[in-house]
Amino acid sequence: MKRLLLMTIVAAFSACLYAQNGPSFSVSGTVFDKETKETIPGARIVLSKNKKAVANTDYDGRFRLDSVKAGTIIEISFVGYKTKVVKISEKDRSRKLDIYLDQDNAILQDVVVVSYGTTMPMGCYPRPSYNDMDRETYSTFEPNKFISTSREPLSTFSLDVDQESYTNVRRMILSGRKVVPKDAVRTEEFVNYFTYDHPAPGKDDDIIRITSHMTECPWNEGNRLLMIGLKAKEVAREGLPASNFVFLIDNSGSMSQENRLPLAISSLKMLVKQLRDDDCISVVTYGGGSKILVNGATGKHKEQILQTLDQIKASGYTAGQQGLETAYSLAGKHFIKGGNNRVIMVSDGDFNVGASSPKEIEDFIAGKRKDNIFITVLGFGIGNYRSDMMQRLAEKGNGTHAYIDSAKEAERLMNGLFAGTAFTLAKDVKIQVEFNPAVVGAYRLIGYESRMLDKDDFNDDTVDAGELGMGQTMTAVYEIIPAGAKSPYLRGTDPLRYGKKIKNKDVPANMAEAAFVKIRYKSPEGNTSRKIETPIANTVTPFEKAHVDVRFAAAVVEFAQLLSDNAYKGKSSFGHVISTAQKAKGNDLLGERAEFINIVKTAAAVLPE
Repeated sequence: MKRLLLMTIVAAFSACLYAQNGPSFSVSGTVFDKETKETIPGARIVLSKNKKAVANTDYDGRFRLDSVKAGTIIEISFVGYKTKVVKISEKDRSRKLDIYLDQDNAILQDVVVVSYGTTMPMGCYPRPSYNDMDRETYSTFEPNKFISTSREPLSTFSLDVDQESYTNVRRMILSGRKVVPKDAVRTEEFVNYFTYDHPAPGKDDDIIRITSHMTECPWNEGNRLLMIGLKAKEVAREGLPASNFVFLIDNSGSMSQENRLPLAISSLKMLVKQLRDDDCISVVTYGGGSKILVNGATGKHKEQILQTLDQIKASGYTAGQQGLETAYSLAGKHFIKGGNNRVIMVSDGDFNVGASSPKEIEDFIAGKRKDNIFITVLGFGIGNYRSDMMQRLAEKGNGTHAYIDSAKEAERLMNGLFAGTAFTLAKDVKIQVEFNPAVVGAYRLIGYESRMLDKDDFNDDTVDAGELGMGQTMTAVYEIIPAGAKSPYLRGTDPLRYGKKIKNKDVPANMAEAAFVKIRYKSPEGNTSRKIETPIANTVTPFEKAHVDVRFAAAVVEFAQLLSDNAYKGKSSFGHVISTAQKAKGNDLLGERAEFINIVKTAAAVLPE
């Protein structure tokens, strides 16, 4: 009996010793919210024995640990959740771990700022190094200020449905970066990333419908928020016109990293798989010179197109100018009248322009607007990402700008492109809001700084503006100081000596209206604009009772203002953003709002408020 007991002890000791000194292997898995079943990006994984950080989950909630051994104990944590302890076993080498975290409401009530740390000797899904982050460039701008309604009642700007800023800043936050460049935060692109339930035009209505909501401002007591939404007419997939796509692919040496060319190729392949037989595809690369790989193939040849994309490798210098000229030439050659003619450019934006200057490239693209060839600019990569160049190309070329940081984002964007958003329904869309000085003392448009127009531009059909795709939405938010209210944001001036001072009898007597909205747009191949307009009622809904979309959009604005340290952020806080967004999740069928909440929690843990 004693001998049997001794043999059992020896066997157990040997097994333990083998586990500690046995072969190393890799373990991968995904971290989920136990209640919502949503993935958790940015979760921290540490070794239990020394609390050493070894990984963070990526955008899709995934992680990978290299060189682990059976018996290794890890701890998985995230702000607002209880820490989970997991012991790695031998069988985990051949399966993916699904780890579920329980929410900790006590922590959510008081978000604690901590540091994630930076060392990861055991590896994970690549966590970027930001030693060369100063090579990333962004267009500089000054945030819009409050404007006195009595001095200027008209606010005029171009429509903008870009979403690049949110996804770009998201990858910074999820990678543990502790500083977000202010100019990288464009509030309107944060707001327009999300799906809102703006009503679509009716069967007999115009192709664009305007809606509005007014509520209390949660970060500046006494102020109000005005949310204006546009929704384009929806068209069933089978009713969409044929597409003429030209893929313009930057395959220069700078695109070799996994999150650049490989991710770009996989993204384009998602689009190719959705082609119909009457769609047309061309492929142009510009690494080491411009090359035509596919010249006007139809959707019947998906497999050949996919094989061609798989063969593209990164090498050489960046012939950006040559590539653009070739792409637009092919788009013109295969132009489909009444169709969707579009160049889809993928790049990190770090390209030379040959003998021409950036200004000449912009002028070249702007000149193509009259040919009704649109552009979609998709950004990839980190470290040398040229957001400013990509943004200018999109704005000058009747286009849109987005940033892809993961396969999940690629799928979301590519499905949206073929669902209709890449099919321009209205171009040169301009918005002009006239505020009633009897109701609105001052206003500021939150975001859209690069899209501001002179009031005279509204009726000038030669002035370029943004595009709206089929079924696409756009949202704009104003902060309003009510007439007669005192505010630290209003700076008085001496009375004008020669200007006419507005007296009570001169202001509109219509107190039922807070503002009047006008929209101008052209058909994709038209040159003359059409105008639609609607009044905005002077009705203010208490914030807690406001539409769920209004409250969520307010949370997104508040978050952007914190990241950019906006002068008008008032009493904004990460905790308030989280609380507001949680109460305004709504149906959230795509999980966008749940993900936003996790992003804010991560930011609260690594960024100063």
